[in-house]
Amino acid sequence: DVVLKAGEGEFYKELCVLNKIAQNVRKERMSNGSINFERSSISFELNKSGEPCSVIKKPSLNAHHLVEEFMLLANKFVAEKLGDFHPTIYRVHDLPNQEKIKDLAKYLNQILPNKKININHKNLSKKINTLMISSSPKVHKDTVTSFVLRAMSKAKYDIKNLGHYGLGFKKYTHFTSPIRRYSDLIVHRLLGAAVQNKKISIENIGRDCIYFSNVERKYIELERKINKFIQLKLLQESVGESFYGAVSGLTNWGMYVELDGGKGEGLVSINKIGNEKYSYNDARFCLIGKKTGKKYILGQEVCVEILAINLTAGEMDLKILS
Repeated sequence: DVVLKAGEGEFYKELCVLNKIAQNVRKERMSNGSINFERSSISFELNKSGEPCSVIKKPSLNAHHLVEEFMLLANKFVAEKLGDFHPTIYRVHDLPNQEKIKDLAKYLNQILPNKKININHKNLSKKINTLMISSSPKVHKDTVTSFVLRAMSKAKYDIKNLGHYGLGFKKYTHFTSPIRRYSDLIVHRLLGAAVQNKKISIENIGRDCIYFSNVERKYIELERKINKFIQLKLLQESVGESFYGAVSGLTNWGMYVELDGGKGEGLVSINKIGNEKYSYNDARFCLIGKKTGKKYILGQEVCVEILAINLTAGEMDLKILS
């Protein structure tokens, strides 16, 4: 493959201009209340037979941000245009759950006791965005992101404009090209009519919004199950081996650990943590050893051994090593 140096690629200058604009737009969006969800995604490398052979954890690159910012702008401007013309489909995102925001504040004050962090729905974006650029080793960004996502309301489609809290937009829709959702197609039709200054009516658009939202949630859950199945299948030959990971969940029955590199998540049963009994302290978001007082907290780096994998149940049993 030919490696291009800076300035050698086709449209290099144009892309640099676009990238600079995207960076400025992103900075302004964050200052206006948009939350910075910096979370890497996973994909699977395929072998010559087209079967998954390894997990790839993809970081968010500047190229992704460039496309994202202009996509968001398009969706924002189209929503504003259609909202002034006729009923349309909005992508809405209501205020977060207050109790879960309090849980997030409790967790952050546990790992950053000197900060005295106070969070509500008005300052959430500012506080989280500051943490996302923090260099503190105590801040496990994936864990903070998971906390925030759990506090968030579910985004949905609606004919009533409720705004989009997570993005900090007063009006927002899903307008993409190429079209990949039926709701997009309806927005395209409405936009076409607006450009031509025509009035059109989409029958049962309110009912359709409920249907689109329900189907979307089903597909998101299906995608998660498929990804987890593939992750665990790739780990089947690794039973008995040890891996590093981070504590991703804590309950009365044990701790969940996300293996490094997006390899998968499994459960360390409460009776497989060291040589003493542990109990879950929900006020401090940690497991505490009754004899030694040793603690395991969310985001903590640990080393585990894979004990067993049940593909049918989608479960992986782990044992804590350190």
